[in-house]
Amino acid sequence: MERVFTTNKNQNKNKRVFHLTEISLLRIMKLAFVLIFILRFSYCFAQSDTSVAGRVEIIQDNRVTALLEKHKIINEKCSELEGYRIQIYFESGNYSKKKAADVKLRFQNLFPDVEVYIIFQEPYYKVRVGDFRTRLNAQAFLQKIISDFPNAFVTKENKINYPKID
Repeated sequence: MERVFTTNKNQNKNKRVFHLTEISLLRIMKLAFVLIFILRFSYCFAQSDTSVAGRVEIIQDNRVTALLEKHKIINEKCSELEGYRIQIYFESGNYSKKKAADVKLRFQNLFPDVEVYIIFQEPYYKVRVGDFRTRLNAQAFLQKIISDFPNAFVTKENKINYPKID
């Protein structure tokens, strides 16, 4: 037990603050001791041999497997999805079909790995290129071809072919 002899009230307040700090230090020390004890105790139950390969067993309802198989069959039948293409040419008139074929050939010479489509929507012949899942991908490719095809722009398509996976 500690005895404090003070005659001034300010000194007494300072002593109380010191005493409160002492109590909080004791609490911190107790908490640290408990944490160290818990960590040390949990270490005893940790796995020590990490070279042993584990085995995972998945238990699921047979209906989930059947549903996945149906989903695969549907996706194999449907080879198209929504996406984007870049339109590099459109025109109507007497020689628009021949011009569209010329533009297609010119594009294929410059970019042989990209699909080219000639579309006729009365009265226009259009040449569209690529199969892009996102507008961002289409915009990136547009930046590559804009110098060769300055009137090109990105267009949304209801059905595109699945893009090739690299």
